[in-house]
This record gives sequence, structure tokens and C-alpha cells, in this order.
Amino acid sequence: MPNVMKYDLNKRRYTLPHRLTDVIRLITVLSLDKFAFRKLDSIKVALRGDPESLHTWQDIAYAHPEFFRPNGTEDYIALLMRSYRPENHNNERDPLSIPETQKLIDVAISLHEKEIERMQRNSHRVPIIVAIITLLGVTLSAYITSVSNADVKQKIANLSIQIQKSTSKSGK
Repeated sequence: MPNVMKYDLNKRRYTLPHRLTDVIRLITVLSLDKFAFRKLDSIKVALRGDPESLHTWQDIAYAHPEFFRPNGTEDYIALLMRSYRPENHNNERDPLSIPETQKLIDVAISLHEKEIERMQRNSHRVPIIVAIITLLGVTLSAYITSVSNADVKQKIANLSIQIQKSTSKSGK
């Protein structure tokens, strides 16, 4: 398995720079190719290089199992939807139609938009959390200062009493 983060729905995946573009490019190539599983080298040639959001196309496939199916430890990737199609008389899986490919691209765009909405919906929490932490810090600081001042006042009062006692003894 490539060196990518484990699949986690709670992590940003579509809002990373260039990620949506990379996913759409990989969907397009894998949906229309003659063969369902395509070798990484031929994907790299067809797409004229590596993806921009991760190191390899295999990393993209592992990061997005909702669309892609890596072929075990080998360097082949298939479109998940296409890999479950029945084989034809040539033991091949037919390419997706243009409307089917467009539907997968629309799903990727929709997932991207929903992730942006979720980030925007949660963006108000950061200032609130910072304000709460600041309030707690100020309160704790005031309490520590108050306790310290009370100790200092008590020590001054004790010193004052000792001074009065020592002056009253020396004055007798």
C-alpha cells in the first residue's frame, strides 16, 4: 500500500489544493480506456505526469476508495464502478458511457462542495474556542495573582505583627 494517510471521512480530502482536478482527471482516463485496470505508467503517460496533490496516481486511488480500486500490490488501478461490471465476450469490461462518466465527475464535485460547506459551517468555532481559552487563561491568571497577593498580604501582616511585638518588647 502506498504511503498515504488511511482513508478517513473526517479528514479534508477534496479541499486540498488540486485534489478535485486530480480526481476528475483519473476518473476520465479510467472510465474511457479499453481496459478496466490500467497500469500506473500508462496513466502517468496519458495524464502527462504525476498528480499535483499527491506523489502518485496510486496515492490518489488509495485516498479515494469511493471512486478507485487499486489492484492489490500490483501497479494497476481501476474505476470502482467499472471493476464491478460484468465481463464481455472478450473477457473485458466495457468503458463507461459519457453520461456515466459525467455522473461520477458530478459526484466528485458534489463531495468537494459539501466538504467546503462543512468547513465553512465549522469555521465559526475557531474564534469561539480561542475566546474561551483566552478567558480561561485570564481567569486563571487573575486567580493566581489574587492568591499570591493574599499570601503576600498575609506575610506583610505577620511581619507587621512581629515588628510591633519586637518594638514593644524592646521599648519596655
